Amino acid sequence: MDGTEASAAAVLYVSGTLALQLPDRTEWSGNSSLRGGCRYTVNGCELPGSARASQNPPMKNSHTLHAETPSEADYLRLRVVAGLTPKTAQAAAAGLPNTLFAIVVRSGDDVVGMGRVVGDGGLFYQVVDMAVTPEHQGCGLGTAIMQRLMAYIDEHAPTGAYVSLIADGEANRLYARFGFEPTAPRSIGMAFVVGKRLLNGQV
Repeated sequence: MDGTEASAAAVLYVSGTLALQLPDRTEWSGNSSLRGGCRYTVNGCELPGSARASQNPPMKNSHTLHAETPSEADYLRLRVVAGLTPKTAQAAAAGLPNTLFAIVVRSGDDVVGMGRVVGDGGLFYQVVDMAVTPEHQGCGLGTAIMQRLMAYIDEHAPTGAYVSLIADGEANRLYARFGFEPTAPRSIGMAFVVGKRLLNGQV
């Protein structure tokens, strides 16, 4: 992985199976074919469970993970193409500099995935903006992003810190693998969007 990432180990899963414990500063890359086959390499060696070249057409996409906050343009684009609620450029300009930690995924020069950790740096942390473009989904990029985000939290969050997220659709299955549990029935998550808040049934 990129040498600027936080000094923490991470685990890499291939097709949902633990493939390798990655030491700090390990070079990681993943490749996906047009037919959805995946190949993962660590320090130039192919991992077990990777798709073989004989079973798939030539690899078209090479994925690399980088510990950096996405640019405003990439952030706004990824949220839209990944099906998340669009955000304004003004909000992105104000919010992105306050990121505690972030990962972006590149395929060549293109940013095709991201994830961020936000919070106060001590008491509360939240995983947000998990997004991968549709054509790059299905090759474990969401898992790889979460591994790096959780490595940051494990290294920097003090004992007792509260870590939360909102799981869309079936994403709760991914997050459960990292120890996240539903808060219901003991508590119910509540939220509103500024400009769309209901007060006594009125916007």
